[in-house]
Amino acid sequence: MDITPTVFKLLTDYIYEQAGLVISEEKKYLIPQRLEPLVRELNCRSWEEFYSVIQARNTPALTSRIIDAMTTNETSFFRDGHPFEALRSQILLQLSRLAVARASREVVRRGPKLRIWSAASSTGQEAYSMAMMIDELVRGPMNPGIQREDFEILATDISSQVLAQAIRGRYNKLEISRGMPQGSRERYFRQEGDNWVLREDVRGMVEFRQMNLMGNLTQLGAFDLILVRNVLIYFNDETKKRILKQMHGMMNREGMLMLGSTESMYGLGLPFKTETVGGTMVYRPVV
Repeated sequence: MDITPTVFKLLTDYIYEQAGLVISEEKKYLIPQRLEPLVRELNCRSWEEFYSVIQARNTPALTSRIIDAMTTNETSFFRDGHPFEALRSQILLQLSRLAVARASREVVRRGPKLRIWSAASSTGQEAYSMAMMIDELVRGPMNPGIQREDFEILATDISSQVLAQAIRGRYNKLEISRGMPQGSRERYFRQEGDNWVLREDVRGMVEFRQMNLMGNLTQLGAFDLILVRNVLIYFNDETKKRILKQMHGMMNREGMLMLGSTESMYGLGLPFKTETVGGTMVYRPVV
């Protein structure tokens, strides 16, 4: 089935309004590639009819299926390497000392002393990588006096489908092999047939929640570390600025934000200052 320019614009406008994803003319092939199975399932004989069905039904379930199909869920454990080396060697230690300082104050903060947010977490590898590193720090000789309970990790994604897999913590041979050190796999996973399942206590360190980055993010509260990596590349500058402006307002004064290796805030005019930690660029809020 051919997509007319008119229907292509209607569909891409709809996807942008729902998820902020920008699909250019050069990537027009993504529409049939990812949505044709749903078109056939709905017995639509044309893209025009498919768009009419979307408008007529207008249900969260159908919208969710469309966004699930259009979302790129590329991720891996300890993705890109060096950012996680910086987290392991320096950033988590800095945050841990902050937690110790907060615990020593006269008015002690109840519950977790540090909050970490993995935005657009996909199937959970980034959030679980953080959880494993925190567990290693707590158990290791460099522990400045913190416990696992001092950390709260929130992982969000727009796709209910990938969140369901993330919550299960079950990964196939390819997924477990991408970025996962042999020692970490043996320490934190058990093999079940062709799959590897993360230890329940480590899964329990992460809370997963469905969240659209186009929505009101401030309801999530304040954070000390925000990871919004390899997702802003799918948004236009206006959407990036709106998302990052909200995140700025959600960061504690000593907080840090990390982007993907190919992403930056250049030209957005936002109140962040850059800092290099262990060869990795982080952004701190300017208050």
